[in-house]
Amino acid sequence: MRSSKGLAALLVVLGGLLAILAGGRTWLSVTPLGATVSAVSGAIPVSGREAAPAGSALGLVALAGAVALLTSGLVVRSVVAVLLALCGAGLVAVPLASGADGFGGAAADAVARVTGARITSGGGFVASTTAWPTVCAAAGLLVLAGAVVALVRGRRWAGPSRRYEAPAVVGAAATAAGAAATGSTPDAGAATARDRAYDTWDALSDGTDPTADDAPPT
Repeated sequence: MRSSKGLAALLVVLGGLLAILAGGRTWLSVTPLGATVSAVSGAIPVSGREAAPAGSALGLVALAGAVALLTSGLVVRSVVAVLLALCGAGLVAVPLASGADGFGGAAADAVARVTGARITSGGGFVASTTAWPTVCAAAGLLVLAGAVVALVRGRRWAGPSRRYEAPAVVGAAATAAGAAATGSTPDAGAATARDRAYDTWDALSDGTDPTADDAPPT
């Protein structure tokens, strides 16, 4: 069970990191043609964040989801696994959807940014695609695989450890355990502490230092 939990988190983390890495690399190499070519020296690189900005965002979501898989309980973990499955599917779909027209929109934006000339019809540039869109899709498959492992095996995983509990919860558990060991109840211990506080306050009101050695017992 522990190995499948680590495997799911590892797949999601690798997919998220790979998607972020791919987003920062060159997805397109755009060469303007015709009247705009004189304004450009060489090809114009277009990164994944420009061609498909959703890819890097989904990579960050995947990393956050990996943390949630390791630290959450069953219900939250199941919801996170479903969201991660959608995230992985999105990473696969992003380069496919953006590249349906050969990344023509991103290429035209790149030409307009560099040359100042907005090309609205074909023939104004030539765009060649690198391997990084495929890497983004592969990252989505890794995230999707991790989500599937979490959905199939997640019900057998142990819940979060005590280090993720709030201090008040841990303290209450410790008080209850101590009361059970001594045969007393938490309410009784709290009542005794209140009585001592009242006695100390009364001693101060009478002008007596309750911390002095000769002070009357409280």
